[in-house]
Order: sequence, then C-alpha cells, then structure tokens
Amino acid sequence: MAPLLRTEAVSFDCPDAVRIAFLSDLHFRKNSGKRADRIVAVTVEAGPDLIMLGGDYVESAASLPILKSMATALTDRAPVFAVAGNHDYMIGIKQIRSALEAAGVRWVEKNTLELLLKNQTIAVHGNHTTLQCGDDQIPVLCAHNPRLFGRPGASDFPLGFAGHLHGCQAVFWESNGELYPGKWFYKWNGLRFDHQNGSFLVSRGLGDTLPLRFRCPYEVVMAKFGG
Repeated sequence: MAPLLRTEAVSFDCPDAVRIAFLSDLHFRKNSGKRADRIVAVTVEAGPDLIMLGGDYVESAASLPILKSMATALTDRAPVFAVAGNHDYMIGIKQIRSALEAAGVRWVEKNTLELLLKNQTIAVHGNHTTLQCGDDQIPVLCAHNPRLFGRPGASDFPLGFAGHLHGCQAVFWESNGELYPGKWFYKWNGLRFDHQNGSFLVSRGLGDTLPLRFRCPYEVVMAKFGG
C-alpha cells in the first residue's frame, strides 16, 4: 500500500512558494524494495523543491542498497538533506552516511547547511536548535526526535520536522491533531504543534521495527509556505 501524502500549510512570509517533503523512520529490510519504490513515487509526484530525511533508515546493513537506490531516485528530482536517527547508531552510522552521500544526499547531522532555492536561502539545521543563519535566510529544523522541539532555541524556527513516534502508533482517537492515548504519556504525540514563530510537524513515519499499527498510516509529510 502506498503511503499517505499529508500536506501542511505553514504561515511564513517569503516571496516564492516552497514545498518541502519530509520522510522519516523508513526501517528498511532486505525485502523493502517495493515499499521504497512506492515512497519514491508518492514523493516525486508531490513535486517537492527540497526533501529531508529524518533518520532510522534500515534494520540491518543488508538493506543499505535499497536505501541508496531510493536516495538516488530522490536526488534525481530535488536536493536531499539527511540527519541520523537513534536506530542508525546501532546499525552503523558511518555505513548509513556513506550510502546516502554516495547517492548525492547532503548529510546535515549536528550541522547547518545552506541551499539557494528560488532566490531564497534555506538554512537546514540538522538535529540541533542553535540558530546559525542570517536575517535574510529561512531556518528550517530537520530532527529525528520531536523532543528537540522543547529545547532552547527551537521556537526561533518557523518550521521544524521530526518523526520518532515509536510506541505511539496505536491511535484510538485524535483531538486537535493530538493522538491518544499516546498523548497522555508522550508530550509530542501529535501531528502539528504551532508556536508563536511557526510550526513543528511530526511524521507518523514510513516503517517500524515492529510493524504494529492501528489507525496510524504511513505518510510522507509535505510542508508548503510562501508565495
């Protein structure tokens, strides 16, 4: 089954419209080739200007060729930035980074990289909340764990993405974008968190270590702003 495309409009004033796709928690296995193809198809059809990958990519090193193939298909269509997830350090962060960079992905873990996009500079901050850009640039936070949204400096970002909803994929009801009963135990168990300066978007992910879900579809998140 193809993942859901979830589109979110974010209030941020800039001259030209920008579309950013966020893909997180892939958890590829050796037999995930068709799933990877469906993820690529949904993402490419949505026409993003920029793609961000939010970590937790594979369940074993044997799945790295699938990850590299997917990443290559994505970089053929738009610039791609990636951060690490907690799971990636267990699998082997050097191998994962190498596979992604070989496909043309820009590794932004604990770093800030800039991209000129439609005459605007996007400053992608990977898994950190220290603002590092000029006043004329658009800072975007690409995180794995949404707990980063609670760190000092996070509210300075007009747009932030995260995934990592492990253990909270059984959704019995939803209220104002918050997912229950997980919300009772996990502050960031929701889809969108608006703050004074912008919005944080949380992905329900594209895979799981234990594929046990209830009313929690796999999704590609697309943020649209400006224009």
